[in-house]
Amino acid sequence: MAKQTSSSLFDWVKERMYHLLAPVVALGLVALFQQTPFADKLEYLTVNLRFQVRAPLRSSCRSASCARWD
Repeated sequence: MAKQTSSSLFDWVKERMYHLLAPVVALGLVALFQQTPFADKLEYLTVNLRFQVRAPLRSSCRSASCARWD
């Protein structure tokens, strides 16, 4: 009976090997990529783009909700 249990456990792991290892491999790749200068440059670029795209702090607003800023 113990032989069947270990065999069925091995079969279960074997069938799901991709699902068990893919997240671990992805985390490893992210950890390696995070240490590169290219990752820092990409982070600075995205932060700069986000601040350039956002609306200015004091936009021309005519609604009542913006009256407190005038």
